[in-house]
Amino acid sequence: MDFWDLTKVILRRWYVAVPMLILTGLAAAYTMTTVQPDYKATAYVQLIPPPEASITTNIKSLRNPWLDLGLGSLNTAATYATVDRKFLNQLKTDGMSDNVVIENGYPAPIATVEVIGTSKEQATNTANMVVDRFDDIVKSLQDDYAVQTPGRILTRRLDTGNNLEETGGKVKRALVAVGGAGVLMTAGLTVAFDAVLRRRKRRRDEPEEAQRDETPTGPSGGSAAVLPSPTSTPTPAPAPVPVSIPGERTVKIPAQSRAPGRVPAAPAVNGGAAPVVNGAKGGARVNGVGRKSGTPRAKGEGTIVVPGSVYRSGQKRE
Repeated sequence: MDFWDLTKVILRRWYVAVPMLILTGLAAAYTMTTVQPDYKATAYVQLIPPPEASITTNIKSLRNPWLDLGLGSLNTAATYATVDRKFLNQLKTDGMSDNVVIENGYPAPIATVEVIGTSKEQATNTANMVVDRFDDIVKSLQDDYAVQTPGRILTRRLDTGNNLEETGGKVKRALVAVGGAGVLMTAGLTVAFDAVLRRRKRRRDEPEEAQRDETPTGPSGGSAAVLPSPTSTPTPAPAPVPVSIPGERTVKIPAQSRAPGRVPAAPAVNGGAAPVVNGAKGGARVNGVGRKSGTPRAKGEGTIVVPGSVYRSGQKRE
């Protein structure tokens, strides 16, 4: 079934699809009112080199290897150490958000901290904890090399902690999930309902089709005549209807004088020649119509038409 077939099924069973779509809309509206949006807190941390580092001749005396590598290197190292999985799990255990992302700025050594929380308080508190963790990592990395205070690289937070905004990503994802589920359920129930109705209709039509198949049909498509069985009693032939033609007369033949399968010879009329039946001399006709030789006839009285030529000249016809 392609998209066009599915569309035709939905249009044909609109009384099933429309209520389901209405329920989907109500569910989406309920989702918008119940699902709370997410909040994103953003913080910016700047790395500041020591004042003495501005003079190139004093860099070696400060004995800070991070100055030789550059502030960007220290920024990257502090970022990787801050978003450690152990620290993120600890945030989640404390009721904070573990959705934390730190981006390094280039060429300025600025770390951008983004935290997404389910509430304003959660997002703000998590951002503050991540910034504190970043400051501690920067100090720890310099302590490993015994860097003295005059040569230390410092950190400074550039924002005031109020960079908080509402994001609609969570609500949009919920609406997409509810809408997609509603559409799929609508299509599935509509197709299933259509299949059930078609199956019931097919079951109702099967007996009628079977009855039509059992009824024999003739060459023209109508019902064929049912032939009697060999043991059934033959239907008696209708009684012959005498036909009278001018100049001829009808003679009745007794039933006992006829043998089955043939027509007896007619008696001579007024001394004349006996008429011959079935197209012989005299032109006699049985019942006004000709008959093929050897065709059986029903028992009973018959009639024979005698032509006028068998009468003598001047003889009065009866």
